Amino acid sequence: MTEPLEPDKLSTSELIRAASVVVSTLSMVVEDLRKEVKGLKVYGTQTRKLIVLVLVLFVGLGFGLWQSYQASQDALRARHAIEATQYSGCKFGNDSRIAQKRIWDAIFLAVVKPPPGETPKEKEERLAATAQVKALVEQAYATRDCGVVPG
Repeated sequence: MTEPLEPDKLSTSELIRAASVVVSTLSMVVEDLRKEVKGLKVYGTQTRKLIVLVLVLFVGLGFGLWQSYQASQDALRARHAIEATQYSGCKFGNDSRIAQKRIWDAIFLAVVKPPPGETPKEKEERLAATAQVKALVEQAYATRDCGVVPG
């Protein structure tokens, strides 16, 4: 271990040499601190840039999610409008089919009258042919289930 320096016992040249060593050491410490601060400045600048980038990405993501939500809501409204239109068209079609069947029933009543002197066999054939045509009319003009919308 070295003894502590006693300035009263040192010569001027020794004091200058000691001060020079202290100044040199302090210069190296200050230079190291400058390098460290410069590195921290670079790190801080990069960190700020990354923070800004992350914020921009989050804002962009939020905007994209909002746009996606709006598009899904628009699609849902369009789907409901289409379903309402399909239901309305189906009901209108059913009403039209019912009217067509009534017209055919009136035609059968007016046209399919038994001829005078009809035999039981001829009556049976006439009724069978009429039933066949009525079945075709019933099938062609059958009402649709409007509760089940295709799609």
